[in-house]
Amino acid sequence: MSLLAITHCHQPITTLSEEQLELLTEIRVRCDERAYARAQIMEEGWSIMHTVGMVISLTYRNGFPWPKFLWALEQRMVMLVNEMVALGASDKYDQDMARMLWEQW
Repeated sequence: MSLLAITHCHQPITTLSEEQLELLTEIRVRCDERAYARAQIMEEGWSIMHTVGMVISLTYRNGFPWPKFLWALEQRMVMLVNEMVALGASDKYDQDMARMLWEQW
């Protein structure tokens, strides 16, 4: 083995800094939190849709319209959609941050 090859073998291996590793950990934790939030949103959305179905069924049988109640459910669904959009934007931000970290390395 030549002297050049031996010298090359003992060079330090570059890796991410502690700060970069910490940031990647934070990104991973936020990703997990968003996944949990998405599951909660989907569960609440399913519950709202189930309630709407029951209200429509009761209205059909009894003839009692519940417009204010249905409107409140619709507004909550709009809020849930907005929360999902915000989670998507947060995903994109974290993906961009992680990509920048790896490109620096």
